[in-house]
Parts: sequence; structure tokens; C-alpha cells
Amino acid sequence: MDNQTLVASPQLELKLLEGHDLISGLHLSNTHSLPNTADLAHPIDPTIPLVLQNFTYDGSTIPVQFYEVTFQGMGIFSQLQSRWSEVFQSTIGLRYDSDSRFGEVLNPRLGLNIQCTKKSVGRLLYGEGYLAPSTYDMYHHFGAFNGATPPVSKFFHVANPNLMPEKVRTLESNYSHALSNKTAIEVSTSYSQITDIIMNVQTKNANVPFFGGTLVNIEKSVNVGRASL
Repeated sequence: MDNQTLVASPQLELKLLEGHDLISGLHLSNTHSLPNTADLAHPIDPTIPLVLQNFTYDGSTIPVQFYEVTFQGMGIFSQLQSRWSEVFQSTIGLRYDSDSRFGEVLNPRLGLNIQCTKKSVGRLLYGEGYLAPSTYDMYHHFGAFNGATPPVSKFFHVANPNLMPEKVRTLESNYSHALSNKTAIEVSTSYSQITDIIMNVQTKNANVPFFGGTLVNIEKSVNVGRASL
């Protein structure tokens, strides 16, 4: 797989009031990707267009499918860190992301720190995020055919350009107590809910037409539902 990404990430920090700091940033990216294909019979010649290099799937005369993908991304985030007293501190954040493939999404972040005693600190954090599928997940494909006419493949992992991002919501808590300058006790718990999980799913006896051939059993990366951790 060949990826080329151009990235710009400026960041700004402002002290609004005593004990209140604002951190904001911008993330811009432009990516060109040539994801993995099936195994190739000979090396790619970068001086010749891919479609003219006579690559075919093993056991057939079907031309190998190449996916060249270009996409843009923009992220804007802002986070306010506040110290309300010697006991309470808070964090409030929001991130906006726009992806030319998947559209727009807003993800919040909330945090609270409590200085219970001079040696004990409690923390509570809630955050949301999303994980976009890589071009490998979306376009990677492989398999071989039986050499017959028309060709038949008993197993083929197919591309899925319609794959969507995973969404994650996480709640975390943490308590730490210093026993000495070098020793501390720490207890942490977390709960995460993930939706649109990406997994490889096989379909037997699918008999999918494929450029003049047939794919009997297929495997594909798909969004399958949700899980809690």
C-alpha cells in the first residue's frame, strides 16, 4: 500500500482569566492512497499506467482492480481548562471533524479533577470519538481462481468502499493516593461503547458475479453493530 499525506496542524494557547486556559487547534490533511491489491505476478513499473501492465488475478484473465483514492480531512478543536479552586479543576472540549468521504461529526470531551486530600486525587472523564477505516480496510482484496472458463473462485476477500467509521463513547474514573514520594496506589475503571464495529464477515455460497467470473464464498469488512467494554 502506498500512502502520501500532506498535513498542517497549527495550535493556539490563550490565557483567558486567571486559572482559565483555552487551547485551540486546526488539523488539515490531503491524502492520496493506492491500497493493497491481490498478489501481482510481476513488480509494478511506475513509468507505465497500472491498467496497461496486464495484471490479472491468479487463475484467470480478469484484470486486477486498482483503487487510487484521494481524500481531504479537516479537524478543529477547542478545549477550556479551568482551575476553580484548590480542590476542583475541569476540562471542557469539543472537536469538529470533516472528511470528504464520511461527512461531518462533533465529538465532546468533559473532565473533572477533585483534590480529595493533599495526597489523594479523583478524576472523572467522558469523551467521544470516531475511528475512520483505513483505505486498506476499505479496498484491500485478494483471492485466486481455478483456471476454468468462466473462472470460479472458492474464496475471495472483496473490497468494501461503503465502509463507515466506528463511533466510540468512553467514561473513565480514576483515584490515586500517594503513600510516599515514590509510591502510590491507583484504581481505575472504564466503560466504552463502540458502534459500527468493523469486522471481516464471510458469506458462504454467495455466488457473486465478478467481471465474468464467479465468487462462491466471499469475505468482506463490514460495520456489524455495537459492543460494550
